Amino acid sequence: TNPSQLKGLNAIKNCKILVPVGTKNAYESICDSSVTIVENIYPDGVSYDSAIDWLYVGDKYTLKASVSPAETPYTTLKWKSSNPETISVNESGEISAQKFGETTISCTTVNNFTAEKVIKSYEHVTGIELPTSIRLSKNEVKPLETQLLPLNRTKSEIEYSSSNNEIASVDSYGNIKGISQGVCYITAK
Repeated sequence: TNPSQLKGLNAIKNCKILVPVGTKNAYESICDSSVTIVENIYPDGVSYDSAIDWLYVGDKYTLKASVSPAETPYTTLKWKSSNPETISVNESGEISAQKFGETTISCTTVNNFTAEKVIKSYEHVTGIELPTSIRLSKNEVKPLETQLLPLNRTKSEIEYSSSNNEIASVDSYGNIKGISQGVCYITAK
């Protein structure tokens, strides 16, 4: 065999040499004068295993992806961010949120099968704005108009509570219901 034909071929266990035998995905393995035909299994797809779709600015997370079929030896992935100034990704799939925004993270197999995932990054909540007072009649319901700061750059769940549920109650969505006459405080955190 011409040594130049062996360039780019993968060696397998015990330093075997793979030699093309004429078919597209078959190779002849020669070692100690024995011959074995080995099928070269290339990836036929890639998919994300990670369910994460957002991070806070400053956070890091390592994405996971699976190359199929499971038998392929070609599991190396190339990672890329469409907007690395917002969310970067390194060669191991670790993403790092740099600033508020979104990006598409792609992972690509050696033979160009690609999976893409949109990831958003949010800033940490620095404050909550609430109205200073609300007047309600008995059994009247009003939504509490709450704004997280910085505006439109955060992702968070707000927990609401009433200082006296016998005067006014509040549900998990911030809807306040007047129960009886009096004054109470609604807290959002």
